[in-house]
Amino acid sequence: ASMTGMVYFYIYNNLLTGTVPSFLFQNIPNLYVCELGSNYFTGSIPQISSEYTPFLQYIDFYNNYCTGTLPESLGTLTNLQYCFIYNNHLTGSIPNSYSGMTGMFQLYLDSNFLSGTIPNNIGNLQYLQFFDLSNNKLTGPIPSSVSEMYYLI
Repeated sequence: ASMTGMVYFYIYNNLLTGTVPSFLFQNIPNLYVCELGSNYFTGSIPQISSEYTPFLQYIDFYNNYCTGTLPESLGTLTNLQYCFIYNNHLTGSIPNSYSGMTGMFQLYLDSNFLSGTIPNNIGNLQYLQFFDLSNNKLTGPIPSSVSEMYYLI
């Protein structure tokens, strides 16, 4: 069955298990909102590309048990405005590609096990209002490009 007309997908706050289904980000081109938070999902977060989800503006994976690294392909989602990937078990660094999410208003990556430095080009997210990286294992200086984020609250 084709789900090409689906715009909203809400399954947050349940007891769902297994991995996050990659088909959500491959066969639903009109997907606008995808809420998967507060479940028991494990494994990696699938790659999510603007090629397959060009209209995606809101995504959440918060309060799950996802492991692996942040999907680098999120950086292709120039229409993404709200991204909640906090309180998981993600490791690795914040991809430099995330500077491509130029429409972002809220980005929450807190309460994971992210390491490395904050990307120098993170200031490209000029419209960002809320940016939470707390409770990780990040090191190094705060990039000077953060001063370009005029809307941070």
